[in-house]
Amino acid sequence: MFTSQNNPRVFAVHPGCDFARVFVDGLIDRMKDANPEDMARVEIYLTTNSLRQAVIARFIEHKNTFLPKLYLLTDLKRDARFPAIPLPASTLRIRLELIQMIKKLLENDQRFDSHLAQYELARTLESLLQELNEENVGPEDLQGLDQTNLSSHWKESLKFLEIPTGYFKTSTKPSEEARLRLVIEMLVASWEINPPDHPIIVAGSTGSVGATQYFMQKVAILPQGALVLPCLDFDLPARVWEKMGSKSPQVDHPQYRLYELATKLNIFPTDIPHWTGNIVRDRPRNSLVSLALRPAPVTNQWQSEGPKLANLKEATEGLTLVEAPTPRIEAVTIALQLKKALEDNKTAALVTPDRSLIRRVKTTLGKWKINPGNSRNDNLLQTSLGNFLQSIANLMGREANPEEFVALLKHSHTNSGSGQERHREFASDLEFYIRSKGPEYDPMKQTGSWLNINPGQDETKWFKWFKSNLDQLERSTKGTLEEFVSLHKSIAASLANGPDGQSALLFDNEDQTTDKVNTLFNRIWRASSIPGKIPSLEYAELFYGLACEMQISNTSEVTPNLYFWNTEDARMQSPDLLIAGGMNEGSWPIFLGQDPWLNRNLRSQLGLNLPETKIGLMGHDFQQIVSGKEVILSRSTLGDGDPTTPSRWLSRLTNLLNGLDPDGISALESMRARGNQWLQLAERSEKPESRQSFYCRPEPSPPLVSRPKKISVTAVRTLITDPYAIYARDILKFKPVYRLKVEPSYLLRGIKLHTIMEQFMAVFNEDPDEVEIEKLMEIAKEALTNTGTLPVVEEVWLSTLTHNAKELLQIEQAIRQKTEPEFLEHKGEYHFDHLDFTLTAKCDRIDLEHESTNIWHLFDYKSGAIPTASQIDKWEKQIPLQVIMAEQGAFEGVSGTVSRAAYIGIGRKPEIREVGNRNLAGIDSFMDDWNKFQELVKFYQSSTTGYISRRYGGAGTQSNDYDHLARFGEWEDTDKSIYQKVGDG
Repeated sequence: MFTSQNNPRVFAVHPGCDFARVFVDGLIDRMKDANPEDMARVEIYLTTNSLRQAVIARFIEHKNTFLPKLYLLTDLKRDARFPAIPLPASTLRIRLELIQMIKKLLENDQRFDSHLAQYELARTLESLLQELNEENVGPEDLQGLDQTNLSSHWKESLKFLEIPTGYFKTSTKPSEEARLRLVIEMLVASWEINPPDHPIIVAGSTGSVGATQYFMQKVAILPQGALVLPCLDFDLPARVWEKMGSKSPQVDHPQYRLYELATKLNIFPTDIPHWTGNIVRDRPRNSLVSLALRPAPVTNQWQSEGPKLANLKEATEGLTLVEAPTPRIEAVTIALQLKKALEDNKTAALVTPDRSLIRRVKTTLGKWKINPGNSRNDNLLQTSLGNFLQSIANLMGREANPEEFVALLKHSHTNSGSGQERHREFASDLEFYIRSKGPEYDPMKQTGSWLNINPGQDETKWFKWFKSNLDQLERSTKGTLEEFVSLHKSIAASLANGPDGQSALLFDNEDQTTDKVNTLFNRIWRASSIPGKIPSLEYAELFYGLACEMQISNTSEVTPNLYFWNTEDARMQSPDLLIAGGMNEGSWPIFLGQDPWLNRNLRSQLGLNLPETKIGLMGHDFQQIVSGKEVILSRSTLGDGDPTTPSRWLSRLTNLLNGLDPDGISALESMRARGNQWLQLAERSEKPESRQSFYCRPEPSPPLVSRPKKISVTAVRTLITDPYAIYARDILKFKPVYRLKVEPSYLLRGIKLHTIMEQFMAVFNEDPDEVEIEKLMEIAKEALTNTGTLPVVEEVWLSTLTHNAKELLQIEQAIRQKTEPEFLEHKGEYHFDHLDFTLTAKCDRIDLEHESTNIWHLFDYKSGAIPTASQIDKWEKQIPLQVIMAEQGAFEGVSGTVSRAAYIGIGRKPEIREVGNRNLAGIDSFMDDWNKFQELVKFYQSSTTGYISRRYGGAGTQSNDYDHLARFGEWEDTDKSIYQKVGDG
């Protein structure tokens, strides 16, 4: 097929072309004079499976031709032609051995904060070892590094790296990367003895991996060997290529990897011919993009060469720039573009590294029953079964919190046999019970309480079944891999089968997900020969990592001609429409992580790729994409509420055009205008067809018969500030339910502190300070244990109380100089006969003055902020009303005069604060509040009075439990209310 030549045989294709189509067409053209069966002898090594499928599809389009032998470069890892080379070792076994090595490192190394770092360190170490094997770097290379001016951290890292690199170099079973290198070396050696006489071609690779690059170098010098490089910039001048390899190599330039490969082959990039020999060198788009992506030191050439660019209108004619205001609008815009391509019978692909953008676009397309093919498969954890198994693994060796408890209880795979209906009934009832009471840190305790009020035989059996499984998980703190796998599978089967043991066939279904799960368990089982027990957390992390690697292909019906691609797919294929989505820094290119093992200098000495190399490779993908015929460049100007930075390559293109006045500016404006048309369409599609008026501020007026005839003094504030909350709670009987997440609760804290003070009053005996403080703390420790909130929160509460104990004691001692507690948590009520209304109260503490029978002091404990005088004047009427109630005989055993009323702060700042001056300017302010309360009750006993929402907005509203019911947010606190009779009112 090829004529004899002395130099390496290298070809290339131009940016923006359909690589598979151009490559196959060129190959068939070169073989047109050969026998048809000669095509079957051609060996072609490709980079990705998607490229192989595209090549096959193009061959089929030509018809009446044999297919060549198509291989992937990665197939060489398991090439069986060399039985002397052992098959590669299990990647899982290698990872487990690395974890063991890192454990020993962490035992004697304080550079890392936690032993939990071992999982991430093992991952990065595994990645580094793969790279060392690919580049043929061994322990001797590490020992020969120049360590001058190297910090102790890097010296220690190098010392440690000698252990795993040496171990795996001498291992009887090589890693996949090491075997790839060995296979290539033996294959090359066989070629030197017996050079193949048939064509061998490597197509589509840039040689970014050391072993692959070595293979390509050897193929290029075979008698019938050749390389076909993708996306070579034929517009780049020789002087720019020369500067690319200067003392400061431009490794982040899109063309650098091709330059490096050409240099190692002793050829100059400008001497590389086009694969088909008919490149159109004056294509305006390629010239524009080539100039925009020039290396930074020579961007001054924009000024000299920019004005020479011809046909800027033609160059940008197929380019559209979408700058969406939000990620949501960007997704809708892309979805509309894909939908339009489908309607026009075009092939189209969204190319982006941003998975969240793909999810948003996929959701939008789902409205039209459009499901593009996705080269990014879901992993096992994104399936229902994978999520179920991970939830079980996460509970090994520890208690389940309420969220985990309910999630596992209500999972679709739990009790998925014949008893599903009864299970759902019990689970929903239990969840509502937990939510109505407020979640506790130990949900099993609440489950026990639920069982006490649901003592049926079925409920008891169901409860014991679920609890026994959770108990087994909680006890499994350590074990071997084999023990954990057995436990994991048995608990999963038990939970799936339900209390009746009806087989749910969890691991016996004939589907892809079940096969992957069984494969995963088998992988762990085969690696279980590693001795020793591991903590349950390590097993859960291991299962998580392996499940993330298990890819599940999309089995649902796919819409033809539409695709979601990663950048590698776009590198080799060119549909009618390419959409580069999420064109912001962080996605184009992605943020690069730091290598914890080798710094830049060490990587450079070893010949490893620098982080910027990955940026250059992604820039190469960008150049291929943006050079397509019809391309949409899309980005969102906001991300998670913050401004975004456009991709560096997009910025270069727009900056170049902005500087080419007037044609460049006009071309850029046209690109944006085309994008704005799509944005307007997307924004219109997001608006409802008919605008519905916003909900107004409610003021419902229910019938008098349904209005409450009793209220507590603590609820009087709510009646004043947010009457609608009284309507929702006491008339509609809507009770708020709690979140499942256990959070620090001010209400719970207040209840516990009140309980502590009540118990302390019972044992207070004027003992020495240290004795009284000891009593207080003993009570506090017991009260603040197993409260239902997080243990760490309990510790904080106890610590605060310990700090305040002395001040609280001093306050108590000062009070006892004049009074003695007579009643604690004392309930009382007062009935207004003329209103047929009852006011109830529970007073925290009522003291009697020494040597008196009818002079009382009334105290209210406050764990939060003590009300200000202004708040008491407006809505905090608890103490004024309780004082008058006491003087009116509402509290049994209390009659006479209340001479003092005060708040006692028992929260962050212990203090005692009197409640105002009762007799100011000859007016009894407490009696005035008493009379105003009766007027308030009478006011709401009128059918013309409604219960307005948030009468006092902002800080005046104590509870927001019913704001969503009132649809607050669709109206503001300054809006007028709409009076409306409800029921029979």
